[in-house]
Order: sequence, then C-alpha cells, then structure tokens
Amino acid sequence: MSKHHFLQSCDITQPSNIELAIKKIQSKFSKIDIWINNAGIGQPTVFAEQTPNDLQKIVELNILSVLSATNLVLNFMNKQCFGTVINISSVAGHVPAPYLATYCATKAAVLAFTRALQQELKFEGSTVQLKVFSPGFVQTKMIDLGQKNGLPDWLKFLITSPEKTAKDLVRFSLSKKRESIPSLNGKIMKNSYKVAPIIAAQSSKLLLSNSLFDALRGKFNRPS
Repeated sequence: MSKHHFLQSCDITQPSNIELAIKKIQSKFSKIDIWINNAGIGQPTVFAEQTPNDLQKIVELNILSVLSATNLVLNFMNKQCFGTVINISSVAGHVPAPYLATYCATKAAVLAFTRALQQELKFEGSTVQLKVFSPGFVQTKMIDLGQKNGLPDWLKFLITSPEKTAKDLVRFSLSKKRESIPSLNGKIMKNSYKVAPIIAAQSSKLLLSNSLFDALRGKFNRPS
C-alpha cells in the first residue's frame, strides 16, 4: 500500500474507536479534507416483527454513529479551519416506504440533523462544510436482484452502479451544493412524492411485486 493510502478497521458504533481512527489519520496525513459518514444497514421487513435488538442495531449504526463521528471530526476540522463532512442519507429519508419504516426513520434523521447543523455552523461562523448525499437504488448488498426481499428483476433498470454513485459523490464533494440526490430514480421518487404523496408512497408495492401486472392488481410479496 502506498503512502497515499491508509486503511483502518473501526466499529463506528463506538465513539472511542472513531476518535482513535481520527488520531491515526492525523498522525499519518496531519489533516482531514473530507469525511464521509456512509455506513448503514436496512432491509424490507415488517416493523411489528422487528425485535428491540434489531431496532437498536439499526439506530446505532444509521444515526447515532453519524452523530458521534460528525461531532468528533467537526471538532478536529474546526481546529484546522477547513474540511468537508458528507452524511449519506437516502431517498428513503425523503420518501416513506412501507416495510422500511426503521430505515426510513434513521435516514430522515440524518437528513434533518445535517440541515439543522448546517444552519448552526453558519451561525457559529465555522469554515467547515456540511453536506448530505441521498442516493436512490444502488446495486449493493441491500438490493439483491432476484433474491428474497430484494428489488425484482423487472425493475433492475432503475438501479445505479456503485461506481457511478461514487463518481457522483466525488463531484458533489467538490461542488458548492449542500444537498444532492444523484440518481434519476431518486429524483423521480422525490418529485412524485411532492406532487402526489399518497400515490407515491403506495407505489412502493412496485418494489415488492413480481411484475407490473401484479403491481397493478395490488399483488405483492410481503417481506418475511
């Protein structure tokens, strides 16, 4: 591995581990230009069937770790008088989706937290930039084509590749924009929800149907 690369295994649900990672990065590079809070988990499931332990794991990783990491790296960046923090939300944070209630809640929390802190940083005169990036459907482990509880094959044209999403994220990090929904599918979902929220929310059945015909008949696969 070259001098320009550094890998650090870190359980980001533990603030002490995040703090240690920041110290190691500081030791190697002396500065942090961009920090991206990207880790997150979630899958279609019936909310009433989730256990308190399930809920705690999702909340700890999807939102509490974002708060802790942002808090720690913000203090570091304020001292160096520059830096950018990018929080990864999701279109699910803008548009509610059945069977993703907990995931939607955490991603909406990331969005609200980022927007609130953006205003606070402005009031405080901080030079640190805070941004939020909300992808739509990206081909990751959360979306397994043709697999149980995954996006059905007939909707695979909606999926964006991780490589394109990463390129969009890099461009966004260098821009002056504070928010971005990079994918076409994400923009369509958000704008549809603005115009017709009830219809847009019900269209989530598309993601659980084996075909458009099934979706039109109201037939869908209940997550198990």
